[in-house]
This record gives sequence, C-alpha cells and structure tokens, in this order.
Amino acid sequence: MKNLKFSLLGIFFLGVFMMSCSKEEPTSFEIKNAKEIISQFNAGKLESQKGEVIYGQVYMRSTDDHQLLVFVQNADFEEEILLYKFQTKKLQDPLFKEIINKAQIFYFQNQLIVNDIDSSRRFSLRLTDANDNLKVDEEGSLISGFGLSRMTVNLNSQNDGGASRKNERNLQRIAGKPGTSQPVGTSACVCSQNRVTVPCNSGRHGAISCSGAYGPNRTPCEVTCVGGYYACCNAE
Repeated sequence: MKNLKFSLLGIFFLGVFMMSCSKEEPTSFEIKNAKEIISQFNAGKLESQKGEVIYGQVYMRSTDDHQLLVFVQNADFEEEILLYKFQTKKLQDPLFKEIINKAQIFYFQNQLIVNDIDSSRRFSLRLTDANDNLKVDEEGSLISGFGLSRMTVNLNSQNDGGASRKNERNLQRIAGKPGTSQPVGTSACVCSQNRVTVPCNSGRHGAISCSGAYGPNRTPCEVTCVGGYYACCNAE
C-alpha cells in the first residue's frame, strides 16, 4: 500500500510537471541584440543616414490624410519628444490609436519597428521598396507605406497649460485625436507624388530623401520616400 501511494504521488507530480511544460511561454517582442543590429545598419553610413534604437513611452495615432504619427517620450530628449511620421495610401483603421507605456523603437530610415514590451506586440511600419538585410523579425502588425520621416517636437512651445511633458494625457492632447490633422509645425518633411509640385527648400523631384532644420525653432527633420514619390523639405 505504501509503495502504491508513492507511485500515485509520482504519477501526480509527473503530470503536473508535464502540464506546466506544455503551457506556451508568452512571446516577448523585445529584440535583445538591439545594439548589434543598429551597429550593423550604421556601419559605413554618414551621420544623417544612421538608424537608432531607443526606449520610451509611445502614443501612435492616425491622421485625416492617411498618415501614422508615432510620438515617443524619452528622458534623453529633455523637453522634446521624437515624432516619426509614416505615410500610407490607405489605413485599414482610419481611427488608429495605440498607447504603449514601455516600448522599444527601431528606426532604420526605411522602416520603423515599435515593440510593446509589456504586452508583447509589435508594429512594423515599412516602406514598400525597403531592402532590409538585417533579418529583423517582422512578427506582428506590418503596415506598408511610401514615406517615413523623423523630427523632434518641443512640447513647451505648444503647451500653454505648463503641464509636465511626462504627463500621458498632456502628450495625447498635444498629439491630437485619431483621424484629425497633424499638429501645427510638424509637416516640414514629407513625400509628395511626382505629378504634384510643392515648394521645397531641399529635396524636390528626383530626390528620395532630404533633411534640414525648419521653422522658428529650427526643428531638425528628415524623410525617406519610395520610388514614384519625391522627398520635400520646406520651411514653415
């Protein structure tokens, strides 16, 4: 009887062990070798052509002209936030909105990857003709487009309430609601169709990228476009 009890206990614990092993571990979308990936991408490139990886709080939202705005708060940028703009032909969700409290962000000139570390979600915003040989896992939501730009935005210049830049509600108020136009002062670098002519201080027809500093605060801005569109950077 004693041996039978031990046998039953052994079978019980073996079953518990097998059940625990069979449970799928939650997938983490944080890319561990981030520094190596960015180092490989930046090798031999000019400073203006280099990518980056940063961590911070993210607010993503759509605009009324088929763009995705990705606002990033990071302690390294003091009173400024990063803004990535992704131009697409048409969004599946015209009222797209995501709030990510802890994100890992890769910027590759032709691709933006936003990893939601806490919820194990990934958003890949990728130019349609991007030739990325870095083998970054694209599991998650993949959105294709024709233009990707990067700029910094000073919250103090737009914040009449004087609230802290780390206040999440303040960030969303300044960034705007999904489906509305982008905030004033954030349209310096864009991709335009070849048949449309707009004033450009740099870029113009034939250029797939441009950069510069624009507006009264000399805001740095850069943009990369796919074929059939041209990069245009102008002073607002």
